[in-house]
Amino acid sequence: MVRGTMTMFEAIVRAITPETEDAVTLHLEGPRVYQAGQFLTIDPFHLEATRPLAEELEQRKGKKERARAYSLGSAPHEPLLTITIKAESEGEFPPVLSRYLCNGVRVGDRLPCAGFAGLYTLPPDLPAGAHVVHICAGSGIVPNFGIIKDVLHRRLPIRQTLLYSNGSLAEAIYRDSLARLEAEHPDRLRIVHFLTRNPAGAPPTAVAGRVAAQHLLAQVPDVANNWYFVCGPSVTPFERAAARHQGVAPPVRFLESMRALLAEVGVPRHQVAAEGW
Repeated sequence: MVRGTMTMFEAIVRAITPETEDAVTLHLEGPRVYQAGQFLTIDPFHLEATRPLAEELEQRKGKKERARAYSLGSAPHEPLLTITIKAESEGEFPPVLSRYLCNGVRVGDRLPCAGFAGLYTLPPDLPAGAHVVHICAGSGIVPNFGIIKDVLHRRLPIRQTLLYSNGSLAEAIYRDSLARLEAEHPDRLRIVHFLTRNPAGAPPTAVAGRVAAQHLLAQVPDVANNWYFVCGPSVTPFERAAARHQGVAPPVRFLESMRALLAEVGVPRHQVAAEGW
């Protein structure tokens, strides 16, 4: 896997696609020398629209407002870069950048970016006939979407299964695009939605509830001999520090629970790639 080289470039917003009630995809014209699954970075201090808000937020919370990494939902063969953003609103001091990218950016705007980097990429030495299992929750689908498209475009001799967890089908980012890909490549891509709150409108293959051991064993044959790409909410450094201070275990999020699940069913650690947010 290649880390990538972070260099500055200016991306031009060519289109904006609403994905769900709280997520949009920005289609960007920019360099395309990257691997599927990598990310670019945007610093709120590099944007005139967000710099004053970032400076004010730093003063109010007493710590630095950091640059944000956004996984690429595009694959290198596609003409535009894409990033998909959910507006962050939780906490006393929610980051200013995601709200601006979701609600303030317009077609034609120029975004200073740095890219590309990240180890969440497909190993170059997967054997022919390998089975790659994507396990995602919410916007964790973004880098995996790029990997899925890249594998299909390059006609790699790899089968893919996506286990995608959301509250409802309406919250599933890229749901229509994923359905089209599955219909076009039924022998190479299979998608199973896991819906934790509302199963309305779900396909017959959907599962009610969260991804659990019995589901994994039912959906993925030869479970220990596959390669897994897991992406979704994870415990933040702030939560880990707060837990240490209180002398308790940090909360378990999607990423940690899926790591534990894969270990439980016997998947070797080196066959699991994971990325959290």
